[in-house]
Amino acid sequence: MITDQNIKSYYPVGQKTLFMFIFNKSGILFLLAAVLLSGLFGLNYIPYNYLQMAIYVIAGFMALFLTVLALVFLTGWLQYIHYGVYLDQKMLKVKKGLLAEEMSGIPYKHIQDVKIVSGIFDQLLGVSNIIITVSGPDDPISIEKEHKMYLPSLERTIALEIQDSILKLAQVAQIDVLGGQRFQ
Repeated sequence: MITDQNIKSYYPVGQKTLFMFIFNKSGILFLLAAVLLSGLFGLNYIPYNYLQMAIYVIAGFMALFLTVLALVFLTGWLQYIHYGVYLDQKMLKVKKGLLAEEMSGIPYKHIQDVKIVSGIFDQLLGVSNIIITVSGPDDPISIEKEHKMYLPSLERTIALEIQDSILKLAQVAQIDVLGGQRFQ
């Protein structure tokens, strides 16, 4: 856990983020719900001899639906409680994971751009995604010159605040790097 005084912490990142994490994993639930409803409506067309077996199949399908529902909520909750964004004086740190946490850090001097992207559904719910463009290593052997880091489903106000803070801190870091060089 990060507890330094100079670190701006965005953890937890809001209830809308929790909802989006759960919603993004729930596609299978909509499919199962459609099959379950069609099975319930189709009971009228099943011959009486097979009705008992059809009820058992639907009960088993309901148990499957409830199990998948519980798993979707559990994985969404685990992703949410392991998700955080931290801004200190030297780098941006992002914590992610389901069962285990992974902490990624990006020095501000490598950040080239910070964009906020929102789809139509994101705008309706008031969430945004942040895309951070990071310059690659200065190693001439490296093929990749640029990377992108994706921070999904942040509440709009939190996303704007993070974007503003990162851009300010990245600008200061780049000025510090350039300040030591002489131009002719």
